[in-house]
Amino acid sequence: MMTKILFAFVFALIPALAIAQDPAEVRRMFEAGQHDPVLQAAGASDAAPEVIYLAAQSAQKHGDTDVAKAMFARLLALPAGSPWHAVGLSGQQRLAHDIG
Repeated sequence: MMTKILFAFVFALIPALAIAQDPAEVRRMFEAGQHDPVLQAAGASDAAPEVIYLAAQSAQKHGDTDVAKAMFARLLALPAGSPWHAVGLSGQQRLAHDIG
């Protein structure tokens, strides 16, 4: 009986995790002030750049500049031709200026 409940819970959770990866859904969570789920969504190695950017913003709202720097570093690691690369660079420079 307990195994069936566990499987039901896991299968119910899988679509929720998939939705949390959707950049539009992550943006809604960010705008609603739900910053922890935004940070969790960005933890996936295949997170969209939009999600990573929102996580950097969420980390800044939490006052966690180390996490924000790490998120901007992930964007900076994208190819130089990507606009998100420039966003990562800009974010890191802004954080360095705010701290220093």
